[in-house]
Amino acid sequence: MYTAFRSRTELLCHRMVSTEEDRLSNLRKRVARAPQDPGVYKWLDDNGRVLYVGKAKNLRKRLSSYVRSAPPLGPWKESFMRQIVDFDVLVATSEFEALILETNLIKQLRPKYNVLMKDDKNHIFIRVSVQDSYPSVATVRRFEQDGARYFGPYMNGDEVNQTLDLLHEAVGYRACAQSIAAMNRGGRAVRPCLEFQIGRCNGLCAGKITKDEYRNRIDQMVSFLKGQKDSIKSILLERMRAAADDRKFELAAKLRNYIGLIEGGADDKQVAADGTGENSDILGVAISSNRAHVTILHRRNGRLVGESHFALSGHPESAASVLEQFIPQYYDDGREIPEAIIISEAPPDDGKVIEILLRERRKKAARLIVPERGKKSRLLQLAERNAREQARQMELKWETEERNTTGALAELAEALALPAPPQRIEGYDISHLGGTETVGSMVVIKDGRASNDQYRSFIIRTMQSGEVDDCKAMKEVLTRRLRRLTENVRGEENKWNTEGITFGKALKKDQAEIERIHAANTDDMENSNVRCGNCIVARHDGSIVGFGRIYKHPKSIMELESVWVDEPFRGGKLGQLIARKLLRMIKKGKVYSKVQPELEQYYADIGFRYIITTPKELLRPSAKRKCRTARVVMMWESSRNKTDASLSSKPDLIVVDGGKGQLNAADGVVKSFGLDIPVVALAKREEEIFAQGRSSKIACPDESPAKFLLMRLRDEAHRFANAHRVKRTINAIKSPHGKAK
Repeated sequence: MYTAFRSRTELLCHRMVSTEEDRLSNLRKRVARAPQDPGVYKWLDDNGRVLYVGKAKNLRKRLSSYVRSAPPLGPWKESFMRQIVDFDVLVATSEFEALILETNLIKQLRPKYNVLMKDDKNHIFIRVSVQDSYPSVATVRRFEQDGARYFGPYMNGDEVNQTLDLLHEAVGYRACAQSIAAMNRGGRAVRPCLEFQIGRCNGLCAGKITKDEYRNRIDQMVSFLKGQKDSIKSILLERMRAAADDRKFELAAKLRNYIGLIEGGADDKQVAADGTGENSDILGVAISSNRAHVTILHRRNGRLVGESHFALSGHPESAASVLEQFIPQYYDDGREIPEAIIISEAPPDDGKVIEILLRERRKKAARLIVPERGKKSRLLQLAERNAREQARQMELKWETEERNTTGALAELAEALALPAPPQRIEGYDISHLGGTETVGSMVVIKDGRASNDQYRSFIIRTMQSGEVDDCKAMKEVLTRRLRRLTENVRGEENKWNTEGITFGKALKKDQAEIERIHAANTDDMENSNVRCGNCIVARHDGSIVGFGRIYKHPKSIMELESVWVDEPFRGGKLGQLIARKLLRMIKKGKVYSKVQPELEQYYADIGFRYIITTPKELLRPSAKRKCRTARVVMMWESSRNKTDASLSSKPDLIVVDGGKGQLNAADGVVKSFGLDIPVVALAKREEEIFAQGRSSKIACPDESPAKFLLMRLRDEAHRFANAHRVKRTINAIKSPHGKAK
């Protein structure tokens, strides 16, 4: 009896441990895909309650520290770790923003495991009593509706003091409290104070400046705090130069530091909080995998105090259509309607009908604002960024649940009539900017989950600037990718051997024959006088039917040249095999080739690409070079043509972004290599799935896990292509010559 009870207990404990490990394992998988940006994270329990709010400079790194395999650090951590089942993140623009957001959210949510402040005295503001005849300047920790101007918040007193010191140094705005109080009561100047004697008071107490002069100095200070810093900077620069000319180097150094403070952002603008006191909701929309996601940032009294996330059902067409339907639904259940709702696109009729509806529900005016620049625009960008992150996190959560991916792969195999669920699926997309910076992407899903380390990008080489042809670009990408599956020099050589062709180095007795062939093909080959010792030749029945060589110029510049194949043996890519056998001997460095225009794709297929600058050694005239045909210089680089684990793996399914045109282009490339890989295309507009050999689209329900998996793959390929294109564009801008490095 005791033994049986013990066995059941052990079984229960085993199940509990297994469940615990599964929970942490799923969290680790999702954390591994969290953003690496600064922001705020929230740990949630199984009821969705917030257990803890924290900030991080790198969200992924901080979240990983919680779920890594390590013994508990104490009873607090052990209790906390037993309860967490989910997390949420809010991306910020900087670590400073994250700190402010964290503080606001802790006050709002009061999580169980956070240390809670007992008061609200955390932010520091600069208060200017502009409503007074003689304004006073002070630092305060509370924002009040008293008619004064508030600037900030600042997170520490040193930052405030430095800002106020540099302003006094520039315009001399400080006046002692006694004189300001006396003047505002209608009195006169009092005797000079001690602060005036040591230069920390502008002399208002002694009648040294007039009311208008004092107001002008305060106005200059307010303009600086509002972000108009050029005039103050000019004043300090002029004073610094004068101090240096007078050999007052200590003063000049102090003024230089103040200028550096301005240039470095002593009062950097940030969007988490300000002193405007405005109430607004900022609605960011993201559309991913045919689903819309909305993030709302709630701003009250000028501060971000929280956020809400919504995953919407239905089939969105655009952000404007999402907002048109979402706003009336969201503000229809007693929720607070702020005075301003910030959105990215105006609904039809510029949102006038929605504004009327909001006015009736709020009993006051409510505006829909589409900002173009400024703080509201930065807030909107932050909301949209978080909406995209929320969409990605929801998709990752779906992906980490094994039953979803297993079911999706099985359903996909059935819909496409595959012999088995595809283990490796590759997705392809093309991205360009008006025909420039064209980039192709390859993303990989293995066993239903994204494999980031297998992703690859391709810079399109065969298209001219301004040319827009996604089918042509897709052909190039797949050609360069799939050739890695068929590039088997030994196997190709054996194949030619069965047809009676052998390969080897040229012999001395071949010299005359090689020279005769060169003389007869001066339009096809550059050099009519070659040494046979550095040639590889192909022979058939003892006769030379093909050859090529790598010629070494001065400064170790290598050139692939004199690649020739006899007419009866052309069309079988014998020349490519000769070229690859030569290139295989190059372990390090670059090999150039002057290619006839009609053979550019032929050489691109073996790894050659276009270059911006041609080495001078290849441009020098030579009596030996008699080629009369215009050539294009291309380059092969050994480091780019090494064995690649991803490109060497054969996919079970290829998915291309687009319709039947892209499908035909991709399928044509697959067949040209003699490969048996199924190809499907997923069209964005109606999310239709097309497969080669089928007259109609693949029937797949909208809520199908298989279709969702394909859309995830397509969207990831699109994201990866855009990210790589943007990176190339930035590098091109940074380049001193305005070209990509």
